[in-house]
Amino acid sequence: MFLATLPVTVTYQFLNPLALRVSIKTKLIDSPTKDVLDKLASALAALPGLVGLPKENDSTEKSLGLDVERQKAPPAAKGCDLLPQLLQVKLKELQETLKKTIDVEKQYGVWKKKIADGFATATNGSQAIEAGAAAIETDRASVGVTIEQAKSAIAAMNKIMSDTAYDACAWQLAVTTQVLGVYEGKIEQLGRLAESLSALAKQLRTQFGDSNKWIGRAFIVATDLEPSTVSDVEVAVSASDLSVINENGNVSLKEDPKASTVSFLIREKVGWTVESSVGATFAQLTRPKYGTSTNAAGETIVQKAKDERALITPSVMVNITPQNKSGVVPIFQFGVSIATSAPALLIGGGWKIPGVQSGRLAFSGGAVLGWVKDLDKLQVNDVVTGTKELEADLRFDPMPRFGWYLNIQYKFGK
Repeated sequence: MFLATLPVTVTYQFLNPLALRVSIKTKLIDSPTKDVLDKLASALAALPGLVGLPKENDSTEKSLGLDVERQKAPPAAKGCDLLPQLLQVKLKELQETLKKTIDVEKQYGVWKKKIADGFATATNGSQAIEAGAAAIETDRASVGVTIEQAKSAIAAMNKIMSDTAYDACAWQLAVTTQVLGVYEGKIEQLGRLAESLSALAKQLRTQFGDSNKWIGRAFIVATDLEPSTVSDVEVAVSASDLSVINENGNVSLKEDPKASTVSFLIREKVGWTVESSVGATFAQLTRPKYGTSTNAAGETIVQKAKDERALITPSVMVNITPQNKSGVVPIFQFGVSIATSAPALLIGGGWKIPGVQSGRLAFSGGAVLGWVKDLDKLQVNDVVTGTKELEADLRFDPMPRFGWYLNIQYKFGK
């Protein structure tokens, strides 16, 4: 888990986009603080209804990789090896020219190595990317030369066959034309290869060639991941190996389905930690007590009895403690009781004791502001029909009463 005071940027060191495809998923999740605050807010929201007071009324997913568009290759023509003897020399030249074309699988390793070696001297990752893109462009130029030489050889053969001296060799010329159709198909395949290599180099530069997308030699995968008091950012970064595919001149990169994934959490770093606690609370509040007696006329009247102590049981107790403090750590404490007999607020402070299960023991105390039931319309000495009428008249006094509490806590968390 990372604690952050500012928006977070996630980077990938020495990212070689020809070797790896990196993707990131982010999701906002509720922080432990939100759980505590929600419980506190729920308890506070219940208080007005109890005492009669008026009530107050995010897997983006981003993927980084190279996806060269594939074109469907036309079916290659079928040829024949029977050629007029005069054309054998030119055909041999054509064959030798086409043998010079690059081995994509082999050169793919060269392109990757250019980028990997580029990181050794680069001050910014874009420089290493440019080394790889330049190597691809060099091979693309080599393919272009091969295409032009092959086209030139075919043009020479067509010129020979156009000579009227060979009009009687219709069968041989037809076979030669058919063979040339095969090689013209190979040239078209080389044309697609040249286009694919150009697209690959362009995509490298577009997606990874901007120096602003790098921090030194680390590629910026995501920016502005900002947690808040109530939300953490859950991050999962995946990396998949890539391999090259050459289908009739259409070059693409294939992603290994087995990805390696690293997950982590980003939480807002604040000066104080909000946590709930479990413990024993001793709280008292004095509340009036009433009974009935008989007056001189023999009538049942309201009689004031001795005040009694109401025990307060907090429904939620929240601690606010400073982060990264050693020794005895101070606590600011806030609690809420929504017991129907005596709802109350508890406000106080205390200390976490060091050396006891990593500070999992604390003592605190403070004031209780509680609401108790008192007479509403009746008054002392008023005539009533009996205890039932007296109890029905009791209502929570909107003015809170003051008391005190002591608290011992032994477990902290959500």
